[in-house]
Amino acid sequence: MKRLSAFVLALFLMCAFVLPTLPTAASADTAKTLSPATVKLFFNNSKNSVSDTFTSSKGTKLPYRLFVPADYDPNKSYPLVLSLHGAGEAGSDNEHVFKGGSILQRLLTTEEQKAHPCLILAPQCGSTGSGGKWVNSDWGPGFYDHTKFTISPYMVAAEELLDKVIEEYSVDETSLYVTGISMGGYGTWDIISRNPDKFAAAIPVCGGIDVSYMEGLKGMPIRTFHCKGDTIVSSAGTIKANELLKDHGDFVYTEYNSSNHDAWTEAYKTGDLMDWLFAQHTELPEVSATYTGDEGVTLEGAESIKKGESLEVKYTVKDGYVLESLTLNGNKIEFTDAKSGSVTITGFEGGEIKAVTKKEAVAPETTPVTKAPETTEAPVTDGETATPPATEAPKTTNAPMIIGIVAGVVVLAAVVVFLVVKSKKK
Repeated sequence: MKRLSAFVLALFLMCAFVLPTLPTAASADTAKTLSPATVKLFFNNSKNSVSDTFTSSKGTKLPYRLFVPADYDPNKSYPLVLSLHGAGEAGSDNEHVFKGGSILQRLLTTEEQKAHPCLILAPQCGSTGSGGKWVNSDWGPGFYDHTKFTISPYMVAAEELLDKVIEEYSVDETSLYVTGISMGGYGTWDIISRNPDKFAAAIPVCGGIDVSYMEGLKGMPIRTFHCKGDTIVSSAGTIKANELLKDHGDFVYTEYNSSNHDAWTEAYKTGDLMDWLFAQHTELPEVSATYTGDEGVTLEGAESIKKGESLEVKYTVKDGYVLESLTLNGNKIEFTDAKSGSVTITGFEGGEIKAVTKKEAVAPETTPVTKAPETTEAPVTDGETATPPATEAPKTTNAPMIIGIVAGVVVLAAVVVFLVVKSKKK
């Protein structure tokens, strides 16, 4: 009996020490995930995977991996997930990015690729030993103050890289998501705080916050995870975020009763997490249109529309002019009628629509042409040279002369008779 009591007591003490270190999942449903090694292998063997280094406008080098679905179709639009790694994956080899845990372990499973095909962007921050951080702050307290340091050049590079991928690939800009662990959790809070309207949802895991940013995040869909007794990154910041955001929109904090730093392994296994993530969408951003024309044309169209929508531009050309060219940001736009009409620009991204006219060409007056009389050519025979037909001289006659002589004789005779008669009377 004493042995049994001692055994029970030992079992009780073991449970008392071990159980607090085990995370308690928010949901009984857990999903399949891949190992980091499998994720690396998957990327390296994928025919569509991109491995490259991006250079920011400030000269910062940022290695990155980009996953593109196997059946990627540029005529469709795809969600994009930005994944920010932790301090343990920092460097410049573009390989360590796969070393630790990440959302890639969940998104690259066959089930998720079928349910949620998407692009995944995983940049690699420079080594922490050389100052590489997503946020230039000590991550231990779980808080930071952005006014006390400049924005990380690696974060600037990541934002520019994201914009480049959006421009070059068919990305649904209403479905941009970001998540990260530890140092990447800090980065996740930071990037959504400064771009609250850009991302549709975020999953910061064991990160830290700037309290001054929280007001702008009220209403944003966020799922955040932390181990209560985390000794690497204090959960105090995440707990404070929960206090400030829990009553505003779609915000949920999951806390694990553990002193571990690794909250991501269980977090990314949460059964409905991916369905929730991809169900979130933002409105398309507004883009503006400017119209430039000369004295010969009038342009009409919306001054701003949702990015990616179709813009109809009407043009009316004044009398005496014709439309010579129509361009969008210097690129030619085809039109059918040089006098008036409309063109539709699909997928409008914003910019200047410019029209140039020229004077309408006037046809010169023409003098009527008098047709020359037809001439009859002599037939040409073998061995002979064609010559124009000889013109026969008109025949002449002496009849007028004879009539004149006769008339003279008659007059003279009349005079003679007159003189004779007159002399007899005398």
